[in-house]
Amino acid sequence: MRTLGRALQLSGAVLMVLASACLVSPVLPVYASFMAQQQAPVPIATETPSPGPGPSPMPSGINLPSATPTPGTYGAGRGGPIRFEVSGSLTLGRSSTTQTTNTGLFPNPSPTASGTPSPFIGASLSTTQSESEQGLGMSTELTRRTPNTSTDIRIPLSFSSGGQGGILGQSTATYATAKYALGYGSQSTTAFGQLPLGGTLRSYFSIIPTHNGDTTFYQGPAIGAQGEELPIEGVRWREAEGNSIYEGGFVYGNGPLTGDSKTLILGDALNLGTLTAIGEGAYQMRSGGDADADGFSYQIRGDDGSTSTYITAILRHLSDNFVAFGEGEIYGDDYLSLGYHRGNGLQNFSFSASEERTGEADDSGEIENRLANLSYSGPLRFGSYTFALNSQQTGAPGELQSIDEATMQVSTNFKRGALILGTILSRT
Repeated sequence: MRTLGRALQLSGAVLMVLASACLVSPVLPVYASFMAQQQAPVPIATETPSPGPGPSPMPSGINLPSATPTPGTYGAGRGGPIRFEVSGSLTLGRSSTTQTTNTGLFPNPSPTASGTPSPFIGASLSTTQSESEQGLGMSTELTRRTPNTSTDIRIPLSFSSGGQGGILGQSTATYATAKYALGYGSQSTTAFGQLPLGGTLRSYFSIIPTHNGDTTFYQGPAIGAQGEELPIEGVRWREAEGNSIYEGGFVYGNGPLTGDSKTLILGDALNLGTLTAIGEGAYQMRSGGDADADGFSYQIRGDDGSTSTYITAILRHLSDNFVAFGEGEIYGDDYLSLGYHRGNGLQNFSFSASEERTGEADDSGEIENRLANLSYSGPLRFGSYTFALNSQQTGAPGELQSIDEATMQVSTNFKRGALILGTILSRT
């Protein structure tokens, strides 16, 4: 009976093992494959000693990384790095000045022939003044960029030991997003800078981007008529379309001497192949200041050619009592300039001529200024030469004074130096 009971227990145990094996057998291959991928041992083979001199062979069984890294996935961070930059220059110098003065009844030149000059005949007194000069100019910039914003702060600073001390320049600060920008700093009233309309000394401004440009709103102090400081407010707009860039703007200022001033600005910059043209016009109305004046002012510039051969022409007219913010009041200006430059290897030819009239036509203070320059330079077998003609006429209309000059220069280079010979003929 005991033997039969043990046999039944053993048979039951065997059946349980077989049943468990039947149930687990479909799962074992999947589990074994998963564990093999996660914890597969890396076989390390022993190095076989090399029979002779030379490097040992690479051990087998070690998987080296692939030459092409597997790309990873990086998420955009919410912050950005802060970058601080400093650029500038440092100048050091020393100046020395010696001054000799003679005293006595019969002054003698200094130094005198005698080693101990007599004070009754003539004595000399020498004073030497030395001064060291140091100058430091630098610009600091602090920037921080994130995926959606940009912050930029610039502070120029200069220091001199000549008595001026430290000078803080025009600082600028800008915070920009994809929809707007806010900042502090000087602002120009025009986008092209053809007319001398100046801008603000310092101001708060905001920029709103448009489809192909932007619009800037600004306000701040400026220099008006007769050098007075007055507040101005304005808007500047620019837009790119095809081969042109358009600008528009409006400036308003009010001061005791400038009066109530309103200026409307329009401009266009055009590019057609080798020809570029820029035109800028402004209509200004003034009342209640040192003068009541309305007038239209403009400047047109055209350039045609390449970087070596080109033609330049400028035509400008400023109305009487035109207020250029930052420069003061202009009492009329008419300007015409033509220029031509041709470069052919080592030979260069340049010619320019201009005529300008400032002041009112019916005023005795009108001044006329004419300039003409011509230069030609080329190579010689032993060096190079330059020939130039300059002419200037200035003064009241009908009473011009002229200065004419002709310059000729020849230069040659040696192994350890150079020789330059020149002559100038002048007539006034």
